[in-house]
Amino acid sequence: MKPKRTLFRKLLIIFILIGIIPPLVLTLLGFTFSSKILQDAIYDEAYDSLININKNIDTFLNEYKTIVNMISTDSKLHKTLSGNEISDDYYYEINQKIYLLLASKKYKFPIYILDTKGNAIFETSPLPQMYKNNLQNGWGVFRKMDEDKEIVLYPEKFTNNMGETIVFSMGKKIYDNNNNPVGYIIIDIKRNAIVDIINTIGNSKLIDVMLLDEFYYIITDANHPEKEGLFWDSPYRDTVAKNNKGKINIRENNKIPSFMVYYTYEPSTLRTVATVPLNIVQQNNSNIRKTIIQSLLISLTLAVLISLIVANYMIRPIKKLVKSMKRVEEGDLTIQINLHRNDELGMLENSFNQMVVRLKESIDNAIDKQRRLRIAEINILQAQIKPHFLYNTLDAIKWIAKLNNVKEIGVIATQLGSLLRNSINCEQEFLTVKDNLDLINNYLEIQKIRYNDGFDVGIATDDEILGYYIPKLILQPIVENAIVHGFENIDEKGMLIIRGYRKEDNLYFEVLDNGIGMNEEQIEEALSKTNDDHIGLYNVDQRVKLYYGSLSGVTIESKPDKGTKVIIKIPIKAYYKDKY
Repeated sequence: MKPKRTLFRKLLIIFILIGIIPPLVLTLLGFTFSSKILQDAIYDEAYDSLININKNIDTFLNEYKTIVNMISTDSKLHKTLSGNEISDDYYYEINQKIYLLLASKKYKFPIYILDTKGNAIFETSPLPQMYKNNLQNGWGVFRKMDEDKEIVLYPEKFTNNMGETIVFSMGKKIYDNNNNPVGYIIIDIKRNAIVDIINTIGNSKLIDVMLLDEFYYIITDANHPEKEGLFWDSPYRDTVAKNNKGKINIRENNKIPSFMVYYTYEPSTLRTVATVPLNIVQQNNSNIRKTIIQSLLISLTLAVLISLIVANYMIRPIKKLVKSMKRVEEGDLTIQINLHRNDELGMLENSFNQMVVRLKESIDNAIDKQRRLRIAEINILQAQIKPHFLYNTLDAIKWIAKLNNVKEIGVIATQLGSLLRNSINCEQEFLTVKDNLDLINNYLEIQKIRYNDGFDVGIATDDEILGYYIPKLILQPIVENAIVHGFENIDEKGMLIIRGYRKEDNLYFEVLDNGIGMNEEQIEEALSKTNDDHIGLYNVDQRVKLYYGSLSGVTIESKPDKGTKVIIKIPIKAYYKDKY
């Protein structure tokens, strides 16, 4: 009968599921967390970029602050700004100094040196008119320089005379050796320099980056120049003001969700704020989704192919084994298979081959046993004649003894006939304790005549155990051993005591004699079949253990010249009482 679902199909389905489920679960988990992981990665990248931008801007500004400090401390410049006449060579000298300071710099920003009245003493580009107006009004960068003796940064967006966009000015008020103000030095920072630094981060066109001063004026907005110079009026300004760094999730109506990353560089107090739209994450998720689907299709194809190969590899030897079993079922016991495998299937192959060999041997042995059984049955039928002949002969001896008035011969013949009748009857394996004691009495009658009443016998058995069934002839060999070996070569009259009693869930039978006794070596020999003189003891011990288990059996207590006590322990079982 062909099975509804073959093992091959089951194995194929299992292997495919094993090949697909783990990557599918991992893929789903990976895709579930990919958005968060990607968002965190973008946040980390944006945050690190902001730190680098601030550091680069600070380094960039420090280079020009060094130039301002070097120029502002020139003593000849102080004299010039104070109105003292100085040779024309000095103008060449100061111009050369400014040129050399700017030579190694990527950006050549305009530098202006003014006296306190607003006259340009030195300038690398034409001075914007707004500086003259602001100086006269004490406004803009001049007001800030008047308030602070250090170098100041003043954000103001304007276009200079060269058409270049300036986003903030760096300036310092110059003092002479007597700490009297003598003039100002100003460097205009161009927008393109700040934008170049901002654009060093990746995806600068997708991420909005702003540089703010300490008062939240927008110095530079890389993607929205129209906002530069304006106040950053944002609902998140207070949050940014409270912390030097952090992240804010932004969700506004009709706008793509985004998050804001901000960082303040302490040395310069410049703040960098970046707004990252989450459509970057969505775009990457779409790419990840496509990659996952492609990977799943490839994994499914590979899983099916590999499953087919592996399932077929496992099923092929099983099919071969099934085919061989069918041949054995049909009666071919010469079949042997060879799978050439070193795994469990190879072990199954060896077991099958051994099974076939043993099956053939078992069948051959069964045939041989049947032949022997038939021979034994014939011998048994022939042997049935011998007991009848023996009984009839003993009966003839008994009547001859009576006719000739030889009483002892009649008694021996009668008791021996009874013993032989019970011994030869193989159909009844168990007898009651009472019947076993009757057989012992028959045996003892014969032995008393033989030994001319050379020993006395005492039997003390509890009446409650007489109805229990025990193995037939279990006591007779013990009694025989006591008479034949125990009473041999003793000076006093022999005494034999037989006891039977129940203790807890066991029957105990004791056979005691005052014979020659045994030492421990003789006891061990008697129970281990190493001494042919005590074969009866070994036989009884083994029979009891076979019937009732290893906790039952024969125990011997004896010492030389002190007699012997043999104890038989038999467990009580319900079906041994009053029935067989």
